[in-house]
Amino acid sequence: MEKSDGSCSQKKDTYTVKYGIPGVQVKNGKRIAPSPLKSVGAPVFNVGEPYTVPYELTQSDIKQVIRDWTKAAENAMEAGFDGVEIHQANGYLGDTFLLDSSNKRTDKYGGSIETRA
Repeated sequence: MEKSDGSCSQKKDTYTVKYGIPGVQVKNGKRIAPSPLKSVGAPVFNVGEPYTVPYELTQSDIKQVIRDWTKAAENAMEAGFDGVEIHQANGYLGDTFLLDSSNKRTDKYGGSIETRA
């Protein structure tokens, strides 16, 4: 990747990039989540498919997601962006780890709010 000349920072505008893994993200054809809990209700978008039980990320999977986000942020900064936002609200992957209703893990990524955060 070619190093940026910093042109984004030389302007008065700020250029940022946003990353996130929505709740519909898939791994090997399956939704991913901190715990294998099936969502209740109907999907927001009528795609003709009911919710499925998500794949529970392993500790190794979680570490890989963190490495991927780190690399993506490094790439964005190297490309000249002024900042990076990792979006984690409203059912995105990070949000599902924070909520005790969707995170039933008993390892270091579950339990109290301190370990879920």
